[in-house]
Amino acid sequence: MERMDFEGFKKWASEGIKAHLPEEYKDANVYMRSAVKLGSKHTGLSVRKEGQAIAAEINLNELYDLYLNGAELDEIMAGMAKMAVMRPPGSDDDLFMEDYEKVRRRLFMRLSYRATNRELLKMLPHRDIEDMALTYHVLSATNGRDLWSAMVSRGLMESWGITEERLHEDAVQNSGIILPPRLDPAGDSGMAILTNCFGVGGAAVLLYPGVLEMAAEKLGGDIYIIPSSVHEVFLVPADQVSDTGRLTDAIRQVNNKEVEIRDLLSYNLYHYDTQRRKLEKAEAANPCIGISRS
Repeated sequence: MERMDFEGFKKWASEGIKAHLPEEYKDANVYMRSAVKLGSKHTGLSVRKEGQAIAAEINLNELYDLYLNGAELDEIMAGMAKMAVMRPPGSDDDLFMEDYEKVRRRLFMRLSYRATNRELLKMLPHRDIEDMALTYHVLSATNGRDLWSAMVSRGLMESWGITEERLHEDAVQNSGIILPPRLDPAGDSGMAILTNCFGVGGAAVLLYPGVLEMAAEKLGGDIYIIPSSVHEVFLVPADQVSDTGRLTDAIRQVNNKEVEIRDLLSYNLYHYDTQRRKLEKAEAANPCIGISRS
């Protein structure tokens, strides 16, 4: 049997899904949309019953990759049927009503690589931080391991009748409450891993008030920050680093060869100065950072 191209796969999925769903979905609406997330784009398929406000979105690009790698169509369809009837546990259908006070306590921040999100960022309230972008999100639900969330667009922010400054202040204040920081040792290296309690989107912990001060105290002074991914960063005591140029070169090589585009955070090495309580690119603290010694 000749393999389907992606257009054929989308047609197969959208036309066949309802036959594998429970009876109450017989009159449901099946629809597809182009979904844009930080660092990635995909075609999403959802099945929504009448009166249902929230429907799970199935990433067809991921399933098509499974198909190309040999997964059986029956198995793919069975998996799609399970996903189609899922809802994030504890999610609220009226989460995005115009009552900002209801949503405010679910706000949190994320950091991502700015260059891969230029078009999306035009639609989002955000702050540029060197080559990274800080964006705002609403936590929908968690199950103790995963989390579901939605990005805050300019339109959504305006519907709440708030300013971008208010959004930022509330997200900064609330992030550490709903996604508290976690600092773990990285083996016996003397380094540490900084993320949040879920290990998802944890790089934004860098910007939580007081977190870098706490980490620097535990590590014994100034620290260098290696932007591993959007999910975590590595902290290195400054007195362990003799060649920042080589460290920057290593960040570049790892990003280009090992980190998926959607998980890219930054190509810069960062430095936290305990005296000035300032986070900045390491080259600002060390003008010779661009010189790598062999």
